[in-house]
Amino acid sequence: MADKIINIDPGEIQPEIWIRLNRIFSQGKVGSAYLFAGLEGSGKEALAIEFAKLINCEDEVKKPCNVCPSCQRINVLQHENLTLVFPLPREGGSSGEDDPLKGLSNKTIAVINDAIQLKSRDPFYKIRIPRANTIPISVVRELRKSAYLKTAVRGRRIILIFDAHLLGTGEAASANALLKILEEPPTATSFILVSDQKGSLLPTILSRCQQIDFPPLADSIIAHYITRENVKMIAGLSLGNMRLARKLADLETGDIPKRIEALVRLVIKQDADNWREFVSTHSRLAANEPDEYRFNFYLLQLWFRAAYRQRMNQPDPLHENGLLPLMEQLNHSQPAIDYLGLNQAIATATEALARNYYIPLTLVNFLTTVRRRMSGS
Repeated sequence: MADKIINIDPGEIQPEIWIRLNRIFSQGKVGSAYLFAGLEGSGKEALAIEFAKLINCEDEVKKPCNVCPSCQRINVLQHENLTLVFPLPREGGSSGEDDPLKGLSNKTIAVINDAIQLKSRDPFYKIRIPRANTIPISVVRELRKSAYLKTAVRGRRIILIFDAHLLGTGEAASANALLKILEEPPTATSFILVSDQKGSLLPTILSRCQQIDFPPLADSIIAHYITRENVKMIAGLSLGNMRLARKLADLETGDIPKRIEALVRLVIKQDADNWREFVSTHSRLAANEPDEYRFNFYLLQLWFRAAYRQRMNQPDPLHENGLLPLMEQLNHSQPAIDYLGLNQAIATATEALARNYYIPLTLVNFLTTVRRRMSGS
């Protein structure tokens, strides 16, 4: 995506939410804190950036105009009124209590800068810095220093906090520090917290935010931004998740069912060698390629959803890709399968990365839970 700028239409991506945000702005009711919550890949971060652009646009008629100096600076994520906050790693043995970048290697800082540039060119791009599993308290302390300073720049300061649920890791020091700011918010400033896991945020923070819940993206929107021959299948499998759709689009059409079936057979067959391979492979992915780890669990979720629909005689895109016989076999041999419990087990294993769980043990627990849910217990 580095060589192509993705221009989005916020009113097309999430039309009802964009209407609501425009109404908030036009009525002069922009608040001090918002929570954009919903499933991953539903356009939350993209619309948060567009909302910042709308609020600070200099055009008197069309907002956002995308051509005024303010819009152009926000487009490249370099506006004086725009602050991006996202999880950062801890390196070099430094606690980073005084400076969020203290102790980070030049290589990591370069990765951060590259990620911001990619985000500016592609609003659907997800900033994920290696080994970054929390939003350090140093970041919030830096916000507290800068947010109350007066600025000569016109407009409203917007502070975007991506993966806001990672404020609450450990003893939730970062979350409590942010709460103090939200309780006495700076003037002409709005915080927009963005999260796939609203339930992981402190109730006291939730109570300070106006909550805007994002539904999954429509298949038509997914198809518009994916240029592949098998786009209809990809859109149907993506569950309204643009990031999942893009990962699927990176695979050859015939590779999708093959990869899914290989994963499923490792999990559902009670074989020590299979399980050992699954734990070993996914422990390595969790450490070195976390996006691939998450993607594999998405694929498992897709398959079990399709298997449930097969049992209920409901259509599913995976039924048309050679995977139906295994689903029929499983539902015939295991009629008491607890599909809801399986879905929860997948969610727990996926969230383990953000929660800093010990991954090998998490994976063993996942496999034993699958075994129980397969028998309906």
